[in-house]
Amino acid sequence: MEYLPLTSIRESNAGKYSIVDWAPSEPVIQDGIAYIGTSDNYAFFAVDNQSGEMLWRAETTANVFTKAAIVNDKIIFSSGYAYNTPGYVIVKSVNFEGKTLWTLAGCNFFSSPIENDSSIYIGSDDGYFYSLELNN
Repeated sequence: MEYLPLTSIRESNAGKYSIVDWAPSEPVIQDGIAYIGTSDNYAFFAVDNQSGEMLWRAETTANVFTKAAIVNDKIIFSSGYAYNTPGYVIVKSVNFEGKTLWTLAGCNFFSSPIENDSSIYIGSDDGYFYSLELNN
């Protein structure tokens, strides 16, 4: 991959993908696939970095503002309803084909999930900090 100085980056040499109205979350990139959450569409996407093709879309119940975590063969992301607090939302785990493996319902999860020692940690606006054990 070639890196350009910031002063050299222009629309003509930068990738640009139109998948949604608003994609505020930080993407996670693995094996040429970008995984990114969206706000207005209440969804999480996998996008091929070379072609810009949307590979799959995982539905959520609210805005996805946070960075996902990739742990082994799982992608874990959280959602939060920006216009209502506390809102009914989910933490979701999907495989690399976008199939749901599990969900955790709760109040707004505006923090990014992090992995440590086979557990996922995430905060919520219900006043709790969650530790979720990942079973293979």
